[in-house]
Amino acid sequence: LRLHAGLQLLDVAGVLGAAGVIAPRGVASGARLLVYKVLDENNSGWASDWAAAVDDAATRFAEWPTLSVSNSSLESDTVFASCPCGAEFAWVELCDMAYESLAARGVLNTACSGNDGRGDAVTVPACLPSVLGVGAVYDSDQGREPDSGTYQQKWSDFGDCVDEETSPDLITCFTNVNGCLEILAPGVRVRSSDRFGAAFASYTGTSQAAPIVGGAAALLVEAWTSAQPGSDGLERSLAIRAALIATGVPVSAPSHPLGALPRLDIPAAIEVLLT
Repeated sequence: LRLHAGLQLLDVAGVLGAAGVIAPRGVASGARLLVYKVLDENNSGWASDWAAAVDDAATRFAEWPTLSVSNSSLESDTVFASCPCGAEFAWVELCDMAYESLAARGVLNTACSGNDGRGDAVTVPACLPSVLGVGAVYDSDQGREPDSGTYQQKWSDFGDCVDEETSPDLITCFTNVNGCLEILAPGVRVRSSDRFGAAFASYTGTSQAAPIVGGAAALLVEAWTSAQPGSDGLERSLAIRAALIATGVPVSAPSHPLGALPRLDIPAAIEVLLT
């Protein structure tokens, strides 16, 4: 199955771990990154390549014993109302097995929920049970977004919607929402390295929100490891996922089954995790 994503490699890597030399510092500045190229020059790819990359990461713990977080700013063209998305398609099952193999080793997987503006469905891999689905909120009052037209008119793979008014912690109209969306983070005009690595630019999408949560998870791994050296990786991953969700600032989400979603709060998560 042909798939796509809306973000270039350096942008995501910079949001998660940039050192701050050119672009702003990433959330987990200085983190070591194991990077896989699974998209072509048009930001398209195959589900089998996604799964192969995840499978390969699961074999590299001898080389990367501290591998603890994965982020996938990737979204399938197909959206799924079921949560978690089931094995009705072989390619979904293939991805599910791959991400589960990482999760079983204690890796916390994060992924964007997609930018279609659906209030009842999200994309793969965010809808998989071993993946933490991430959506986007505004971090300030930015007036009308986008400035003119709709998001789809600006970016063809976004939902045909507009936020006439914006405010901190307002979920963006393009964020896909259903029960598999579990946490929110800023995802509008996020500054990061550009795709050439020599400057910076601003990007918008759930693809930006996901590495923010991934970077936060990396910070929590560092805090947990310092406090509990030698602890079980799976126990750590589950505890961090629970802390991220439990400590987030509640944000209204009328189309979500719970009616609200947590917006990432890193200091609160670290405090609870270490209590």
